[in-house]
Amino acid sequence: MSRSPYDPQQSLSAPARATAELWRTGAGTVLGLALYLTLAQGAIAVILTLVPAAGQAGTAAHGLVRLASVGLLAAAVAIAVVALHSRAPRTLLGDPAQALRDFRRVLGPMALLLALTGALQVLLTDSPALPMRDIGSWLVLLPFGLAAVLIQAGSEEIVFRGYLQQQLAARFAWPPLWLGLPSALFAAVHHAPAIYGDNALAIVLWAGVFGVAMGDLTARSGTPGAAIAVHFAMNAWSILAVALPGPLVGLALYVLPFGASDEAAIRALLPLEFAHIALGWLTARLALRV
Repeated sequence: MSRSPYDPQQSLSAPARATAELWRTGAGTVLGLALYLTLAQGAIAVILTLVPAAGQAGTAAHGLVRLASVGLLAAAVAIAVVALHSRAPRTLLGDPAQALRDFRRVLGPMALLLALTGALQVLLTDSPALPMRDIGSWLVLLPFGLAAVLIQAGSEEIVFRGYLQQQLAARFAWPPLWLGLPSALFAAVHHAPAIYGDNALAIVLWAGVFGVAMGDLTARSGTPGAAIAVHFAMNAWSILAVALPGPLVGLALYVLPFGASDEAAIRALLPLEFAHIALGWLTARLALRV
């Protein structure tokens, strides 16, 4: 019997098989979302009372709160996993020790890849990035920014590639379904025509391709560790190193001289962004040999 490259997904999905009914997965998704919205609303209200600057878009405090609050999404899904699936939240990672090893093995090569492609982007662009803050203050903020981005990227991967992909793969044998549906949902939450204008559907396509690539890495490795590393590295670059003007720009070292509403400039960046997905996926596969 030939071995499938997605056999590791079967191990990842093993804890989900006893409670893989579609109604449970749907209810878990709805419960997780409802808990997240409730927790986030309460937490942000408390934080704004204690740190009023966190309510000002473009400040470092706002960026940290906005990113770190995504961690409540993973917490909400963890509660749903216990309540509806009667299993430990750590099973969303597969083998947690392996997930950590995969994360570490992929993160270094990804950092090198983004440094090289970022330097290439700076050399080739007609609109050089502008300094956002001095290097000293940026370095002080950097550990907090990295932690917040890790929480944000890790939580999204745990929810979409951990919970949803794990549950669907336990229920269905057809990879296009358990890879495609979580990726379609991930793409849908990136639909923002008010921000991206005519590029909105291209951004949705980008997010969908990214979701499939991260799902593929998760299925091949048996943990979301590699996907978290790729997601974290890409977001750290685009939020902490060279960012678009916007709510999170207060954490960046440099800012691009155009915003998300500049349709021509964003359209020109999209080929590089798609290339980042392909190169990140390939880098992770080579690092893990999967």
